[in-house]
Amino acid sequence: MLNDPIFSQHATPFAPLGPRRLAPLPTDIGKLPHIDVVLISHDNYDHLDLETVRLLAKQANGIPKFLVGLGLKA
Repeated sequence: MLNDPIFSQHATPFAPLGPRRLAPLPTDIGKLPHIDVVLISHDNYDHLDLETVRLLAKQANGIPKFLVGLGLKA
């Protein structure tokens, strides 16, 4: 399970204009084991990263279940 995953270098849909990551990623998204569930707490850019969602949806073992709050139009 991942909670509000962000694997991009910027917390914005308009990179490189938004805030840049201050710390390096702990791992590459491709090195993670299969993710079954992704929890998205809310739709701010520092909690909902569209590029990360797209990468997780391309996992070899299937798309994870995304749990989102009401109003996120998932």
